[in-house]
Parts: sequence; C-alpha cells; structure tokens
Amino acid sequence: MPSKNKGDFQLKWPLKFKMITFTTLLILGIMVLTGVFFLIREKRLLEDKVRGESTTLVKTLSIPVTNVFLFREINLLNEEELLENYISQIMKGGWPIRYVVILDNDNRVLAHNDLKEFGKIYTDAITAKASTSWEVITQTYSDSLWGSVLDASTPLAISSKRWGTLRVGFSLAPIQARIRSLYWEIIQLTLGIAFVAFLLVNFLSRKLITPLTILATEMEHTSVEKRHSPILVSSHDEIGYLAETFTEMRKRLIQSHNRLKQAQNQIIQAEKLASIGRLASGVAHEINNPLSGIQNCVRMILEEPENKIQTEQYLHLIDEGLSKIESVVQKLLNYARQEKLNQVEVDINASINKMLELIKYKISKRDIEIDLILQNKLPMVLGDQHLIEQAILNLLINAFDAMPEGGTLTLRTSLKTTENQQGVLIDVEDTGVGIAESDQNKIFDPFFTTKDIGEGTGLGLSVCLGIIEIHKGEIKVQST
Repeated sequence: MPSKNKGDFQLKWPLKFKMITFTTLLILGIMVLTGVFFLIREKRLLEDKVRGESTTLVKTLSIPVTNVFLFREINLLNEEELLENYISQIMKGGWPIRYVVILDNDNRVLAHNDLKEFGKIYTDAITAKASTSWEVITQTYSDSLWGSVLDASTPLAISSKRWGTLRVGFSLAPIQARIRSLYWEIIQLTLGIAFVAFLLVNFLSRKLITPLTILATEMEHTSVEKRHSPILVSSHDEIGYLAETFTEMRKRLIQSHNRLKQAQNQIIQAEKLASIGRLASGVAHEINNPLSGIQNCVRMILEEPENKIQTEQYLHLIDEGLSKIESVVQKLLNYARQEKLNQVEVDINASINKMLELIKYKISKRDIEIDLILQNKLPMVLGDQHLIEQAILNLLINAFDAMPEGGTLTLRTSLKTTENQQGVLIDVEDTGVGIAESDQNKIFDPFFTTKDIGEGTGLGLSVCLGIIEIHKGEIKVQST
C-alpha cells in the first residue's frame, strides 16, 4: 500500500513580477511612441519653419538682384560689384547660410560667396531642377563638408524674361542639434516616468498581491482534518469576496467530509457485521464442539462427585474448552468493534494469518486448499489494523464464494518498489468461476453483486476499495 507523492508546483513567474513588468513595459512603450510622435512632429515643424523663412528670404533677396540685371540691360549699373555686395551683405545677415550663388541661364556662376567658384558651370541635379523652375523651390541634400543643407532657389525673372537663378544654401545643423536635444530630453523624461511608474506599480502590486498570497497560503494548508482560523484578508473588493467565499466553501467542505466519513464508517461497520453473519456457521461449530465436551465432563463429574482425580481431570478439560470458546468470541469482538482510525505499524503477513483463522472452518467444509506464499521480512505498513484486516477478510470471503465446488485459494505477499515509493503487494487468487469481462469495471461500485438475493450486500469490494484508498493504495482485478 504505497503512499502518493505530492508534486511541487514551480512558481516561475510570480503575479507581482508579471504586473510590474507588464505595466512598466506598457508605460515605457506608450512613452516611446509618444516621444517618437512628438519628435517627428517637432522635426517637421522646424523644417517647415526653415523652409518658410528660407523661401521668404530668397524671395526678398531676388528683388534687388533682379533689379541689377534689369539695370544692366539699360547700362546703368556695374553688375559684378553690386552682386558681390549683395552676397556679402547676405552672408553677414546672421542666418545659418552656407552659400549664396547667382547663376546665369547656362548655370554658370556669376557671383558666389566663394570667389573660387566664379565662372564654373554647375551640372548637378539640384542646379538642374532649380534652373528649370519658375517658382521658389526648396531641396534638401547631404554634403560631406556641411552636412544637411536646405537649398532654396528662385528664378531671376520679370514676366517671361529670365536672367538666371538665385540659390541660397541654409545649414540644417541647428535643427539637427535641436532634434538631438529634444531626443535626449524625451529619453530622460521617458526613463523618469518609467522609474516613477515602477515604484508606483510596485507599491500597488504589494497592496494587491499580499491578500492573494495570504489566500493562496490558506488554500495550500487547508485540510479537512483540522480546524482553521479566519482568513486575515480585509480587502473590500473582489479579493475580499473571494476570501469570504473560500472560507464558506472550506466550512462546507469540512462538514461534507465529516458526513461522508460518518457514512463511510457506517457502511464499513455494516459490511463487517454482514461478514460476521456469513461466518456464523463456522463460529457456531467452533463454539459447539468445546460446549459438547464441557457438557460431557459436567455429566461425568455429577455421576461421580467423590472421584477427585477424575473431577480434577475433567475440570482441566472444561477450562481448555472455555478458553477456546473465549478465544473465538474475542476474535469476533475484536473484528466487529468500531473504532476511530488508528494509524499503527501493521504486519501484513500476521493479519492474513489472523483472518484465515476466522474463515478456516468454512474453507475446510468446502474442500478448498490454501496456498500461502508470504515473503519474509516485509516492511511494516502504516495504517489502521482493523480496517486492513477487514479488507483482507472481504477478499477472502469473495474468493470463497467464487469456488462453490472447491478449489485453491492462493495468498501471496511481496515487496513492491517503484521510482518514488515502496509498499506491500497482496495477491488474492482463486480458481473459481471468474468475473465476466462486462462486469469487471463495475465490481467496485456500491451494491453491485452477481450473487443471489440474500447471499451478498454488494458492498464488500466497494468497502475494500475505500479502505485501500484511505491507506494511499490501489486495488486491481484480473480475471480470465
């Protein structure tokens, strides 16, 4: 009857850890998305602002430059000196300008803040697009020396007359510096909020998890065999309701267990009394033989009361007969008495021999041979001796009833060892009529019997099952 081992539950991801991690990551994710949104929005606003200002500036600058070309047509001004003067003023205006260039219609440089560029012809894509446009346009490109540059260009034209193109390159470095600064500000703000959220969620999770931990501990230590104190959960929410519901459920469970235990004890006792009834004929024979001998001894004493030697001899015989009767009656009383479950060390082999004594007369009258194969030095089994012996007796009676024409009853004990447990295996084997295959899954059901009315209660094997399960064991049937 091996004991079952309880599997330990591995708490890999505590609820508190999940709550803190999930909430912190959620807040962190929201902050990152919000930061990215504001970062993109701020970058777009800054770029739009620079484009607007650069467009306005280029439009404003194009007016006097266009006038220079117009006055040149009527030979009133020196073109080169005025253009260089304008470019010099633009470069000193405080704007983040990288270059100012004036091109003719062939994209030749007429004026440039860098005198080395004078006379060069530009063929790049930026110049090509600017020279074909009749309105102000802005283009962004990356330069190996200056970094990101916003090129604003406008045609130098009046009506359909065009003299060339004005291009001004604005550095985007201030915008990029502002974006980087904003980027770090958002990171710091996100980390700060995430840290505060972590502390807040940690505090709130304690308020939430602590009652759950108390409730889980109470559930783990709940037993129907002992009294329990009230659960110390004062939450006026779903957790408090759960604790109150569990307390009520535990009370009902203990009450149901007690009622079930009482009913089980009554069934076991009823089956025990039924077994005694079925043993009555054998018990009567065990008592009747000594009584007959005692009566004969008494008659002989009465016939010769003066024969002291004979009287003393018969008194010894009477004492032996009474001792035998007392022994039989005591065995029945010990078997029949109802006691509380008492866990002691039980010698299975000794219990089998004791139950065979109770049934040996019935067995001998039916020509049934007993084959005992009991392993020596079996470990003691912890359990209730009276219940274990009742289960053994029920199995013996069941085997006896299965052999109405006689046969062989084999009782075998052995040591059973598995990976995590050790116990004693009891085999009760008979050469009787066997069990139909259709009935093998029903023989442990209460009140199921294949015997005639009045010959069985249908509780024998059901009681055996209950007793063996109480002792953390198992019972199986095999029939061919």
